[in-house]
Amino acid sequence: MYYMCQRMSDGSANSEGKVTVMSRMKPPELECIEDYRQRFVDAEYWRPYVAEVCGRHSLAMRKTLPEVGIPGTYPVFIIDRRWIIKFFGRLFNGGDVFLAELDAHTSALEAGDIPVPALIAHGMLFDGNAEWSWPYMVFEFLPGESLSKVRTRVSFTNMVVIARGLGQIVSRLHSLPVPNGNFLKPNWDGYSSLLDKTRIDCAQRHRQWGDLPGLMVSQIDKFIPPIEKLVPKADTPRFLHGDLTADHVLVENVGPDWRIRALIDFGDAMVGDPLFELIALPLDLFQSDKELLKVFVQTYQPPIHLDETRAQKLMCLCLLHPFNVFSGFFAKHPEAARLTSLADFAMWLWEI
Repeated sequence: MYYMCQRMSDGSANSEGKVTVMSRMKPPELECIEDYRQRFVDAEYWRPYVAEVCGRHSLAMRKTLPEVGIPGTYPVFIIDRRWIIKFFGRLFNGGDVFLAELDAHTSALEAGDIPVPALIAHGMLFDGNAEWSWPYMVFEFLPGESLSKVRTRVSFTNMVVIARGLGQIVSRLHSLPVPNGNFLKPNWDGYSSLLDKTRIDCAQRHRQWGDLPGLMVSQIDKFIPPIEKLVPKADTPRFLHGDLTADHVLVENVGPDWRIRALIDFGDAMVGDPLFELIALPLDLFQSDKELLKVFVQTYQPPIHLDETRAQKLMCLCLLHPFNVFSGFFAKHPEAARLTSLADFAMWLWEI
């Protein structure tokens, strides 16, 4: 992956943001997790790197200190409420994430009818002589708020409208031609590899995370079938956002209501089974509300029929997810902790 990032950094400035990389400035020192935690949201620390990116792409900065974006995995900064710069470090697989987001965001933009911010530029902060090239992307800033930030101010009726809009947008996203890009490929290989990898120590991971009740953890090994039964290779793999949480849906206030402005953060984009999107949507964005889930799956085209078989498959995908999708879930839904089997939990989540 480092080779791929290094290779993409070659060349002089052009409209796509591939530029001659800087060599005089010292790279960010964020190689250990503790330094990363302290500095990735430190606007003063990142000021010279932000200024360098703005300078090389002729983006005039009125304010010398950038605004910190929503804290996530990578350093993100807002410039004068006009642009957003996202840097990708070596930690947390930043090289792969950069390439995946670049492929996915470009494909969504080219479709013309997927609401996403414009991609202004992308490039490498440093050349191949640096230990890490620090890839970055520059997006337009869109006014609005993440749905997670305003969720308590959104009425249920308004959430139904948002769920319906997401059904239309996501089904359109899934209908796009799968990109044959730097990272995303039109085949099942990456998706199958992910599930194979996370299957190896699945039960142990959930035991360490400590959110899933112990009785359910003890059922994991027998509950998950061979991976080939979870990958529908007879079907065409689809282009997926990969992490449709409330953080990644930008909404704007229109009169008394909130409307979808854009989908953001395609860093977890992948090619695979559309059912994978029904992990973050119900668990996070819909807060396990069955009515909202029903609106989404009925608006999605073609409509998704959530029967017992699909519910159990979705539970397997949750268990195999590389991140803890049940973090904090049972504190919010203590009634679910009283269920005694993964099969019952699956129906509790997805039966409509």
